Amino acid sequence: MPRMHPSLSVANIAKLPPNIKTLAAAAASGSQKDTSSLIEKLPTVAPEHLPFLLPAFCSPLDSTRIDVVLSRFDSSGWESVKPDIVQVHSCMGGIGHLSTYNAIPTGAFVDLWQILWPWIRFLDEYEESLSGDKCLSSRSRYWRFLSLIRLMGRDEAAQELIDSTKGRWVVVGRG
Repeated sequence: MPRMHPSLSVANIAKLPPNIKTLAAAAASGSQKDTSSLIEKLPTVAPEHLPFLLPAFCSPLDSTRIDVVLSRFDSSGWESVKPDIVQVHSCMGGIGHLSTYNAIPTGAFVDLWQILWPWIRFLDEYEESLSGDKCLSSRSRYWRFLSLIRLMGRDEAAQELIDSTKGRWVVVGRG
């Protein structure tokens, strides 16, 4: 397995102060509620600690979860996967928020794209089925996708990877 950028390591959460460490660890473990709380607290986190929050938003975006979510959706419907889908959108939003604070090292963008793209592609492909009770408007979802694509494109290596990604223009076109 290829090495990921060091900023994406869950071990970075240990570098956070106690008042945010527990919340970040719970978010990294997949708690949708704690991810939302963490996003709300971002404006109060000291700038020097913000980069250590990146794994809290990236860890739940493990693409192996996609098959699990799809299988559960097929067998039990929207309500069974709603927390997962909300979690993914929250994590994408958290990554976007961190970028507004310049808390994401440029060198991490290639790995971030490889983490984000499977979920963007999945959510786009199943847009009509996984929008459920409109937990986030279609316009907001696509705005987030396009914002993340733009963000990742800040890095030349990531932009090359994005440019070679099959299906990217389909998502951009719907946005």
